[in-house]
Amino acid sequence: AQVVMYVTVVSCAVVMLVLCVILVLQITAPIILLGREMAFVAVMNLEGVDRTRPQSSLSEVQGMQESFSMMISNLVEYREYMPASVLIDNDDSEQSESDMSDSKSKKSEKSGISRSHMSSIQDKQQAMRQMELRTKKVSLAVLNVK
Repeated sequence: AQVVMYVTVVSCAVVMLVLCVILVLQITAPIILLGREMAFVAVMNLEGVDRTRPQSSLSEVQGMQESFSMMISNLVEYREYMPASVLIDNDDSEQSESDMSDSKSKKSEKSGISRSHMSSIQDKQQAMRQMELRTKKVSLAVLNVK
């Protein structure tokens, strides 16, 4: 009788664990996908966003997906009115950034930080600088339109 009880408890625990994993995947998979797509939008690569993806069955995640999709549509529409100079990268700033990254990599070798970790940090810093430049350009373009 005790063996049957233990088997029942263990089988219930396994079923609960499987259900928890399925629920976690239903929640996290669409959020991870949204995060990847937000990275594309951060650099105004709106074509990298899949607008035909299926909606989540969870209402909270579905609301986020709908808002994100609306934001993409609005950005595509606003981009049509932006001057091309706002959307193009500035080559001069990239050259100075590469010079700075070379000096930083020499410092990191002395401090013991691995090259791959330093490269990842530099990529993130460069993406942030590019976003800041684009934000400034957009702000200037909006001020010039008014």
